[in-house]
This record gives sequence, structure tokens and C-alpha cells, in this order.
Amino acid sequence: MRKIKKRLGDQPGSLLINDLLPKSVIAGVDFGYSNPAVILVIAIDNDDVYYVIDELYQAELTVRDFIVKGKEFKELYGVEIFFADPSEPGIIAEMNNEGLYTVPAKNNILPGISAVCEKLKLNSKGSPSLVIDKKCRQLIKELENYRYSERADGGGPTELPVKTDDHACDALRYAVYSMKKMFKPKSYKAKWL
Repeated sequence: MRKIKKRLGDQPGSLLINDLLPKSVIAGVDFGYSNPAVILVIAIDNDDVYYVIDELYQAELTVRDFIVKGKEFKELYGVEIFFADPSEPGIIAEMNNEGLYTVPAKNNILPGISAVCEKLKLNSKGSPSLVIDKKCRQLIKELENYRYSERADGGGPTELPVKTDDHACDALRYAVYSMKKMFKPKSYKAKWL
């Protein structure tokens, strides 16, 4: 596995990963055209800390251009697997045909949100197991605005989040929950390499 040695983001305080030797690099994918298409690149270290290190967030992107960007991420970061929105099997097939190992993500909403929340809790070292680079502005913006819809009877929030401006959140959920359900920590690497 190659080292990621790159200044991520151009803002002061941006995450600096010097000599991060991830055990894996994955991506979460949410397809869109009128709505933004999203790719989140996530490096996972040996302690199962997830670092969201880059994002694509763009509307009106053709499938061809989306695949080109996926190839750029694969080349730049060594993305090994793309966990994609399962509602687009045709695009998943195109990505695979173009050399991007892509699988339909696990799409269970509530367990997926729980998996992301679990990663955001402080671990035994006093830090979260999900770190988001400041460069990933759209993901941060969506997470800050993520909310649950209110019940029509005024009885408080429902169990499901509002389905607007959540494309990066969906991509994050696809990657985190799919890793949890499809691959055992510390042993999944051999499953696709």
C-alpha cells in the first residue's frame, strides 16, 4: 500500500496526513445529475480510524465524467473499492467495466446512521474514529445541517432524516455501514485485494 503524503486542503488547520500508511482506501458514492453526484475518499488506518480525505460534489456531471473522476481518485489515493448507491445498477456495472471495483452499498438507513454515529464517538484514545478533512466542505456542511423531519401531529421528530441536501451524508453512510456489514475489521483486506 502506498503512503499518502500530501497536504490535504488549502485551509489553515487542514488535516495533514504525513506518512499515513492506510490499510485500505475506500470510497462512498451517491449518484446524481440534477442533484449532486458525490464521491467521498476514505483512508482507513490500522486502528480502524476513518479519514475522509477528499470529495467530489457536483451536479450535472455525466456518467462518463463521473467515472473519469473516480479513476483520478483511484490513481491519486489508491481507492480499492467504491461502495455505491444501490439504486443505479447500470452505473455500477459501467464503473466496474471501466476498472473501478464497485459494489452496491448496504442501504439500511437507521443502522447506517448508527454506524456513522458510532464512528463519531470518542474512542479509547479520546478521539473519534471518523475524521473529516476541512477540504470536504460539502460533507461538513451537510452534517452540520442534517436533521430529522417533524411529525405531522407535532409530536417531535420522526425516525428518518429529511431527504434534502444529504447526498454526501448518504455517501458516507454507504461506505461506513457497508464496511461494517461486508468486511470484518482487521480481516477484510484480503476479501478484495
